[in-house]
Amino acid sequence: MERCFKYFNEPANFNDCEYAFNMLPEGPEPIIWKNRLADRGDPYALPFQVVHGSCEIIFQTSGPAADQVNTLKFPGNELRRLAGRVMDQCIEKPGEGQGGGFITRDFKHLLQSITFPGTPFFEHFPISSTFLTVLIWNRYAHAQKGHFAYNPGNQDQMVAEEIEEQLYRAEKRWRRGSSSRLDLIKRQDAVAYALPALEYVARGTPNWFDFYPAPTLCGEGEDREVGVESSIPGRNCTGVARATSRQRRRGGDATDE
Repeated sequence: MERCFKYFNEPANFNDCEYAFNMLPEGPEPIIWKNRLADRGDPYALPFQVVHGSCEIIFQTSGPAADQVNTLKFPGNELRRLAGRVMDQCIEKPGEGQGGGFITRDFKHLLQSITFPGTPFFEHFPISSTFLTVLIWNRYAHAQKGHFAYNPGNQDQMVAEEIEEQLYRAEKRWRRGSSSRLDLIKRQDAVAYALPALEYVARGTPNWFDFYPAPTLCGEGEDREVGVESSIPGRNCTGVARATSRQRRRGGDATDE
């Protein structure tokens, strides 16, 4: 999955990003990256950040189980390939309203896990569902908003919309009223509930998996009432939220990376 947009309407400077890109590790041999309990000053600790001028490149793990991953092996050349795609698609085209963006790797692993009924949705989520994200943005722009950690694999609205869409498709493969279908509907509701809070990148932006189970607003399972206002201002029942999010999807191929 790839997405380009202007973070805080401030594009990253291409020359700064090109310099930062050249600072990334390279070579075909896998690098052992430390995701948990990394020593202070470890050159391959995640999240891995490279900064020059206005541009920041961040390589990190994403997903509900990411904190359980101790180490991972990933070549410098592959990191450069992913960052290069973001550079080509998002940084070289600021005149088109872009200037920042991200790309995922192994996002399909998350989708395979989350669309399988019975897989724990949050607690004890499979480590194999963890995926990788490379983000390039203007570090000055988000520093002006108050520096904060941002993980698009956990907090970007388009990522959540794609997860919700895949859950919707998976739900339709199961018999109406079955425990598997109801389980998938419950997951959709949780992601749909999180979507409005992911619209803007800011300090305190939640993760798409923070609201499971979603508050019961409109009834249970397939019997919930759709099209009425919920008890929370600005929110409709989750069936409407799901349909609306599918209509406003902004593209991106979840199976690409």
